[in-house]
Amino acid sequence: MYNVTHKKPSDYAVIVAIDWADEKHNFRILRDNHEETKVISNDLFEIQDFFWSLQGNSIAVVIESCQSALMNLLLSMSNLDVYTVHPTTSSKFSKTFHVSGAKSDRSDTKALLELYLKHPNKVNKADSSFSKGSLKKLNLRRRNLVDDRTSLTNQLTALLKIYYPQALKVVGNHLYAEIFMEFLDKYPSPQSILNAHQIGITKFFNKRSTSSKKTKERVKALRSSIVVVHDEDELDCYVFEARQFCVRIKSLNEVIKAYEKKILKIYTEHEDYELFHSFPGAGPSIGPRLMAFFGDDRERFQSVEEVLKTSEVAPVTIQSGKMNIVRRRFLCDRFTQLSFVEFANNSIRSSIWAHEFYYHKKALNMPHFCILRALAYKWIRIMYRCWKTRTNYCEKTYLQVLEKRKPACYQKVMN
Repeated sequence: MYNVTHKKPSDYAVIVAIDWADEKHNFRILRDNHEETKVISNDLFEIQDFFWSLQGNSIAVVIESCQSALMNLLLSMSNLDVYTVHPTTSSKFSKTFHVSGAKSDRSDTKALLELYLKHPNKVNKADSSFSKGSLKKLNLRRRNLVDDRTSLTNQLTALLKIYYPQALKVVGNHLYAEIFMEFLDKYPSPQSILNAHQIGITKFFNKRSTSSKKTKERVKALRSSIVVVHDEDELDCYVFEARQFCVRIKSLNEVIKAYEKKILKIYTEHEDYELFHSFPGAGPSIGPRLMAFFGDDRERFQSVEEVLKTSEVAPVTIQSGKMNIVRRRFLCDRFTQLSFVEFANNSIRSSIWAHEFYYHKKALNMPHFCILRALAYKWIRIMYRCWKTRTNYCEKTYLQVLEKRKPACYQKVMN
């Protein structure tokens, strides 16, 4: 998402630190070694006019990272270099010099400006390139919608367990599937399924399923339904609630499909599609997330260590005196971290060496997610080399490399 800055603060004629808020923004402008403060409303035209008044100068903007119209406006202006600071970093840096806890919007802009001037190598330069552009946003928003759908299906499951537990027996693994949404719409209660003719129920499932055996099992389970709620008014409450869940889930299904269609189009049309598609386990969901992380700027990462840290997979070492703890990262971009962990999990079923690595570590009683992070760590090193050299991954080639090294966990593969 970000590139490490190469320009120095002294390369800019004007440096603007912004403490953004809902109704107004505080600006601190450094120009010709002179600082001045300014408060501007959240009117985008007023903000745009302010930066246009600085035309002709090289301008750096320092701001806490956020997703807002202000950030999009700043990134769209070609004469600005935007540097983002994590809110936690800014807050703790400010508290370092104000142990009393005193705080104001003006002091926040001063802290941002001071942080950039004294520690420019710790500040990230944002850009609107492909690497942080549409593909990452689409993937992230799709994932948020999937999480919303999961929350709704969990609530619907809990509701059905109260008044219609037999319905869950015909669902399968995906409660949000179209067949089940239509089923609940037509047969929303045990009474409706018991009053319906068996032929009608069979036809309903036969139209939506290719397995006649599965249809018979479903019909048999439903016809043996037991009515647990007899009061009509109470039953109506449950039915109304179930239907509103179905409406919301069906709406989310449509939006998620639209996102997936758009993501797949961008993914398959990109020049690096074959490269990321070559990784075992990088399907239509994970592949675009990996592509969005690496982007298309080969100069973005100068070493694999940078990739490992940015991916949030590399562990954190906490050392003090005799204490030395190595643990996973908690304060991180969870979506990026999960993208690599989920890919590592998929690769176990598709890659020979990944499969052997996982079960070798499992035999040593290492926890499941610790193994996945360790496996993701190895995959990132491979991905970086393939991405940097524009070379598609080849399982056979990597197995030949392992054969030369002969690590203990791959002896079965070698034999």
